[in-house]
Amino acid sequence: MSVKPEGSPNISRLAGIITSENYKELLKEVKNVSTRSVERIVARHSPGENYFDTIKPIFLRTASSEGKSPEMGNRESGKIFTAGAGSRKRDFSSAGNTSSDLPREDKESKNSAEYSKRFFLKQKYKLRFAVDPEFLKKLKKIKSLLSTKYPNGINLEQVFDILMDEYLERRSPERRIERREKRESSQKRKTKYVSKDNRKRRKENSGHRTRDIPAAVRDEVYRRDKGRCSFVGRNGRRCGSTWNLQIDHIVPFARGGDNSPCNLRLLCERHNRLEAERAYGKDFMRKYIRKE
Repeated sequence: MSVKPEGSPNISRLAGIITSENYKELLKEVKNVSTRSVERIVARHSPGENYFDTIKPIFLRTASSEGKSPEMGNRESGKIFTAGAGSRKRDFSSAGNTSSDLPREDKESKNSAEYSKRFFLKQKYKLRFAVDPEFLKKLKKIKSLLSTKYPNGINLEQVFDILMDEYLERRSPERRIERREKRESSQKRKTKYVSKDNRKRRKENSGHRTRDIPAAVRDEVYRRDKGRCSFVGRNGRRCGSTWNLQIDHIVPFARGGDNSPCNLRLLCERHNRLEAERAYGKDFMRKYIRKE
């Protein structure tokens, strides 16, 4: 069935899903609703399959009329191109290219607006992922909270960049180490305040053992192992993974191992599990392994 997009512009968005059986229902649904609502209606009538996260490298054209490249990490991506109707892409960034060296057709268009418009290639990444409605509510709330700082609006890249910086500031071992070193360097005399980590260390030294590892010790182990899994295989190669790192006791805690940095190491989850199976056996560890 074909429907002419007369009246509401939302009708034209129904192409591909409207039929002689459902046209009355669809026309009623899209009447006097927003474009976003129409998009949800169309998506509901044409559901997709499983959606997987994708990260795709892309290059964007950054326009410039001054002939100066914007800041970018890759010099090759900053090559100057000219854009104009019917003109070929050329590189006129070198000083030796003067107006007398240009072809006739390029001389004639040199003073035109199209010819003077130049652009640079800037590398970006295109992210695609599906989210729940609750995610959008949180995103809307966050953008609302940021509206005082960004009254003209904020794009998704800026939002995620702010959130990731805040998370790294709180959770990254490197940031915690940096803050701790700053505090220690500014501390000119000893303080009488005993921190929680120090109280735990005193309990350990007095004979009271605990599995809790102080944050300072964790960060020391993290820095020593350079934030990578320290497992070394039979071939002499180090794992070096940065994914799902865990603190492991070289001498197991249950067998008298302490929480000193020399008895701790960074291991990824797979190698931490492997070392536990070596120490206690696969049958014993099977009941402790989290079922995924």
